[in-house]
Amino acid sequence: MNQTNLPPFFDVGGIYLLDTQHQGKAGIIGSYLVPHANGEQFILIECGSGASLEVLEQAITQAGFDPAAISDVLVTHIHLDHAGAAGALATRYDANVYVHEQGAPHLADPSRLWSSASRIYGDAMDTLWGEMIPVPEHQLKSVTDGDTVHMGGHDIGVIHSPGHAGSHVVYQLGSDLFTGDAAAIAMGDAGDAYTLVRPAVPPPEVNLEIWQETLAKLKATHAHRLLLTHFGAISDVNAHLDAIKEENTRWAEAILTGMQQHENDALLAARLRAVTSESYQRVQLPQNAIDRYNMTSNDTMSVMGLTRYWKKHHPEQLEAS
Repeated sequence: MNQTNLPPFFDVGGIYLLDTQHQGKAGIIGSYLVPHANGEQFILIECGSGASLEVLEQAITQAGFDPAAISDVLVTHIHLDHAGAAGALATRYDANVYVHEQGAPHLADPSRLWSSASRIYGDAMDTLWGEMIPVPEHQLKSVTDGDTVHMGGHDIGVIHSPGHAGSHVVYQLGSDLFTGDAAAIAMGDAGDAYTLVRPAVPPPEVNLEIWQETLAKLKATHAHRLLLTHFGAISDVNAHLDAIKEENTRWAEAILTGMQQHENDALLAARLRAVTSESYQRVQLPQNAIDRYNMTSNDTMSVMGLTRYWKKHHPEQLEAS
């Protein structure tokens, strides 16, 4: 699985993993196309950013579908790499957009979300993420934990899954879970993800205790497969979920140690690089895969997320030092 030129889509068992080619790089951000039971229309689960909308449309066409046949877009959460193109798809194709009730106001009016991200990305916002336009109110559908959405001949369950983000949901279709970032990152090729887990811990909402509860909830579904947005299918579900807990803890403890020693952000980032380098070497990950892992979850953002976690949820650990 050491490909450098990935195809625009993968058939993962009647569901299509579309590559949005984030920033021109293959295998970073995926969108899942689920055909209706009658085969005439389709659903998208995740939609990438506004910057990759045209690439997404091309991948839909290359997979054998007409972009105009999209009926619904389901996003796991409101982060720009998962929901940035939702408003454009809703407006262009009259598609309904489903999101957790806590996230719905931010898709109706993305201005606060955009402003918050701008404080991190600055002048690179447009290049990185493109335009994020509002989802029209009549097309915006709120969901919450335990809901079942009926569309296209499918029954899709909704599982509230915070930890990465408070408004995060996982969608269940049969024995498949579309996990967004709740199942972290495992970059892969040929539609299958590597076994190496990299935490997805950007600011501002990381909560590792709640995330552990989410992992237990996902285990309890007895799903046969995890379909990750970053990037591909995981069949060994329990092992992967256990590895997320282990890696989240390992990263968090590394950052805590550095914070207790009053290290600056550069030194904390170096700590994470040392942790991840050991992991990459252990599984002999090819360099192109390492580059994709690092692009999806960079050290600077991870340090910001984890330092905020310790300061907000466990300041006593810092005071004790």
